[in-house]
Amino acid sequence: LDFKSVETFTKDVCTPLTERFQTDSFQHVWRQIYLRHHFVSPVGSKHYMEECKKRRQLVQNLIGPRQCLALPNRYFYFQPVLPNDVHHDDDPPPVDFDCNSFILTCPGLGSEFLFLDPFDMSLSIYANCTENAVASDERMMTNAMTNAASALLESHNEREEDIAGAVIDETVYRNHHVEQFQTPPCQVLIDAQAYFDVNLAEYFGFTRNGHARRTPQGGLLLHPDDEVDFGYIGIEAKPIVGKSGKLEGTMVGLGRFLCSLQVDASQDEHIACTEIVTWRKMNGQSQYGDVRICRVPWDIYCADTCSKNNLMYVVFYRAQGPLPRAPGDDAMDESDSLGRKTVMAFPLMPATDTTAPTCPRYFPDEQFRFTCSDFVSYVTVDCTGTLIVGTNNGFVEIWKPDTVKGPTRVALINMKEATATSVKRLEHAQKEQLA
Repeated sequence: LDFKSVETFTKDVCTPLTERFQTDSFQHVWRQIYLRHHFVSPVGSKHYMEECKKRRQLVQNLIGPRQCLALPNRYFYFQPVLPNDVHHDDDPPPVDFDCNSFILTCPGLGSEFLFLDPFDMSLSIYANCTENAVASDERMMTNAMTNAASALLESHNEREEDIAGAVIDETVYRNHHVEQFQTPPCQVLIDAQAYFDVNLAEYFGFTRNGHARRTPQGGLLLHPDDEVDFGYIGIEAKPIVGKSGKLEGTMVGLGRFLCSLQVDASQDEHIACTEIVTWRKMNGQSQYGDVRICRVPWDIYCADTCSKNNLMYVVFYRAQGPLPRAPGDDAMDESDSLGRKTVMAFPLMPATDTTAPTCPRYFPDEQFRFTCSDFVSYVTVDCTGTLIVGTNNGFVEIWKPDTVKGPTRVALINMKEATATSVKRLEHAQKEQLA
């Protein structure tokens, strides 16, 4: 049982048993439940039930009241993703897709299902991630009996065994032939045609007389004969937390890139553009809207979005981006494949905004930047806007957001030392238990 079920059970039994569950003799039971949550061993305290309550409350404070939908393996499994013109009995065709194509049971989406189709490149939202799932035989018969009981309550003129039998047969058939009863998405954010409707002029300028020139944002211009590769970086979903600290909605995002297959001879680099698109749905709304876009005319090392402040944080490769190369970096070496020490913030621009005619749309100016202790290996932003940055020297840096002055570093954690300390604490706790 999970913690919530055990807690409910201990409250619903008779008073003597309820009191007994709180005594030290039952701490080994609460400890097992505590460890199933993969919480860090408590320091000093041995009251595992209270520790479990505190940590669960902390998680709820961070993600809000929205709950994730658990999917035990014995209840559901999912059909393979196939193109629309391929039957489910046929072997699926190969597909080259580097990023994740779905998000489900995450704090940002709740029970919704965000799906990026690897075959037609459409992005869709499903209201419930189990709508097109296949139930196990156990779950299927439970559903069949429930449906039969409901049908019997609604009908009084026919033989009960005929009604129940028909409903059970229909439930079993639908479960074994899910592909015939596919539930469509509740909203399509990007349809299949959008892949073919991409206008390169919105992302690149073009050369004149065969000479490459840089755009005002520093990006290279395409030659009219250049071939462009179009792909996806990934998808994400985040809760939106308001100023009051309460959960106010959900933001989903999509990252994609465009890159020329030719190398510019004058700059010895590919002409690239990276784009992040986000959609927001606030509490009480039924559809995602408030589309925001941010584009940068380079390839990026890593990036993440802030759902609270509508920002995109970007780390560029050392060999690319708007920042000048450091002294001594003129020669290409292995470090050029690393991210820079600087994290740059760009605003996510509303899709209805217009910019100056001389500037491509949705290429905003940098809002602020900050420098870390070493080359950045990873950057992520939580729902409160706090940045967590990992660096190559084994440190994790915590930065507090400030959209005016820029973030301030509030913590610098040596992960090697922290890991060694955690191992020592675990070993000490195990020795105490054996004693």
